[in-house]
Amino acid sequence: AYADVIAVFYPPLAGCSGQLRALDDAFSICHTAETRLAAAFRLCGCTNADDVRTILHFLPLDRAFSDAVTALVRDAALPPPVTRTDMRHALSRTAYGYLPEQLQLHAALFPDDRDACDASLTLYRAVTESDDTVKLSQLAVNGRDLAACGFHGPAIGKTLHRLLCAVMDDRVTNTADALLTYAKTLSTQRSDDSGE
Repeated sequence: AYADVIAVFYPPLAGCSGQLRALDDAFSICHTAETRLAAAFRLCGCTNADDVRTILHFLPLDRAFSDAVTALVRDAALPPPVTRTDMRHALSRTAYGYLPEQLQLHAALFPDDRDACDASLTLYRAVTESDDTVKLSQLAVNGRDLAACGFHGPAIGKTLHRLLCAVMDDRVTNTADALLTYAKTLSTQRSDDSGE
C-alpha cells in the first residue's frame, strides 16, 4: 500500500515494490506509523525532505504527522549518539520525542548499527530521566537576565545558544551565577575578537 501511494506522487519510485516487500524486517523494528512510512520512503530511495513533504502534502495527514515523517526521512542516516554529550546535542536538534523513532528507523535501515542504536536508546532514557539540559527553556537564565547584564538584540539569542552548548558540553553548570559569569566571559571574548 505504501508503494502505491508513493508511486502516484513520485513516479521514479513506481518500480520499488520489491524493496517494499523487504520492509517486513524494518516493520518488525519500526513500531509507529511515522517510522514505517519513513522507512518506506528511504527504502524506495526517496531521501530528500522536500520531495517527502511534497508527497505528504497531497495525503489526508495532519501536519504533525507529516512533519515527523519528513524529519525522520531527513535524519535517518545520522549516526546514533554514543556519549551523553552527543545525546544532549541530538535531543536539542531533534523534536524531543522523536529520537527513539529516529533510532528505530536507523536500526531498520542500517542493520549493522542495531547494537549502537540499542545502546543509544538506553542512553536516551538515562538523559531524559535525569532531566539533562537540552533546551533553552531549561537554562537557569533567560533573555531578560542577559539584557540586565548589558546584552542587546541578536546578541541575546546567540549568547543563550552558546550557553546551552556550554551546559550540554559540561563546560559550565546550569546555575544563574555560573551562566552569567560565563556569558560575561563570552562578551569579553567577542569584544576582543572584534577589536572594540
